[in-house]
Amino acid sequence: MAAVIGREFDFPLLQRAADLGEAEAAEGAEELVRRRVFHGVGERFDFTHDRIREVAYAGLLAPRCRLLHRRVAEAIEAVYSGNLEPHTLALGRHYRESEAWERAAACLRQAGTAAAQRSALREAVVCFQQAAEALVRLPASRETLEHAIDVRFQLHGSLSVLGESRRSLAYLREAEAFTEKLQDRGRLGRVFANMTYALGSLGDLDSAIDAGERARAIAAALDDPALRVSTNVALGRAYYGRGRYASSLECSRENIALLTGDLIYERFGGPILLASVASRIGLVLCLAELGEFAEGSVQGQEAIRIAETVAYPDDRVWAYFGGGRLCAVKGEFDRGIALLEQALPLIAEGEVPIYFPRVASSLGLAYMHTGRLGDALEILERAMVHGEGLGFMFGHALVEACLAEALLHAGQVEAASRLADQALERTRRQGEHGWQAWTLRLHGEIASAGDRQTDAEGFYRRATALAEERGMRPLVAHCGLGLGQLYRRIGRREQAWVELCAALEMYRALDMGFWAARAEAELASVR
Repeated sequence: MAAVIGREFDFPLLQRAADLGEAEAAEGAEELVRRRVFHGVGERFDFTHDRIREVAYAGLLAPRCRLLHRRVAEAIEAVYSGNLEPHTLALGRHYRESEAWERAAACLRQAGTAAAQRSALREAVVCFQQAAEALVRLPASRETLEHAIDVRFQLHGSLSVLGESRRSLAYLREAEAFTEKLQDRGRLGRVFANMTYALGSLGDLDSAIDAGERARAIAAALDDPALRVSTNVALGRAYYGRGRYASSLECSRENIALLTGDLIYERFGGPILLASVASRIGLVLCLAELGEFAEGSVQGQEAIRIAETVAYPDDRVWAYFGGGRLCAVKGEFDRGIALLEQALPLIAEGEVPIYFPRVASSLGLAYMHTGRLGDALEILERAMVHGEGLGFMFGHALVEACLAEALLHAGQVEAASRLADQALERTRRQGEHGWQAWTLRLHGEIASAGDRQTDAEGFYRRATALAEERGMRPLVAHCGLGLGQLYRRIGRREQAWVELCAALEMYRALDMGFWAARAEAELASVR
């Protein structure tokens, strides 16, 4: 019986499962301790060697083994009836081994939910997978199919944060087929909302937006505010990736208006992020691109306050990232570094690798602008390798572009050019027009450093055109600064003056002090 229970067990559990009296069970346990089969671990027992347990377990025939697992599960429920929550994983596994599939599925889902809530996401995935497998063994019914769909939503939640977007999407495709069998519009809406996130993570933004708009239509038809909120988070993210900032802002603002009171702390069925934090940071990221730093700062601080209140690693990482990214775009690099460096240890603590490339790329760029080029190159190279290893393509072009810019600052022009080409091609392939504009500006910097004046001017002009279409004022100012520097170097002083004055005016209007000082220094050299 002890071999079936597994490692480290309480005496009352062994006694109950073995169906022995207290004295008889105690005598048996003492005898096994004397024979060095068991040893004490505090107030608990364990086998002295795993091999002893393995041999004892291997000697059980399958029918007997199933029976004993069932008795252990029932003993756990009896002995720990006052507090079963810490034992749901053991319960699920024993019911699974006893082929009590309904109880196994229920307990394993509970265990997976608990694991996800404490950010033990790999453990959560195993539990949810085993729950899904148990549900397959049950007779087909509407209730079983509903549970099968819901456990796939839970798998999506954990796999997404682990960066395993292809696996997540595969489970969502299965869930879609189940919802069509049931003709369950509410769950179908959730499938499309979750697909919006998974497809966006894979860089398929057109399909992500299509899924998101289908989810939003279902939410409106059913008057389902929870579905509306979760869809807005994923769809706003996809719009942001596409450079459709006005559409993304609309999604985020609608959620912020909806999420008041206790709803601020609601996850709407998943462990990924608080919708209130995700929506505010979605807003912050768009506002940073548009140069609306004052509003972005207010919303970023509120996101950080909410995230620190719940103290959940995912929320805090994303809140610190959003605030840090805003500061980095504005040129307040020391403040940005302070926020982004708070996020790094939480990524490891919370088992949330998906966030590392985004956090590290912004941090690396901030390091570069504060004279820490070695640190910048080290963390940016890690970010690129990490992102490629995950297969997480949302925003990966920006990670590549940040590393290319650091390589340019290090004098590695050819390496910077190759990587910038790769980033530009990715933005075109994935339709990431905002990041395409940033990457075109980087190409202008690289061409300018290589004395390819005509190419540089063309890249800056194309970047400016894309940026102006989308209201990306900080980037427009950067392109003006780059053009002004280029014209000054080749002796076109009048054009340099015009471009630098326009850039300086925009930097001042946006309160971008670091960059305004750069423009002023360039203007002084033109006078």
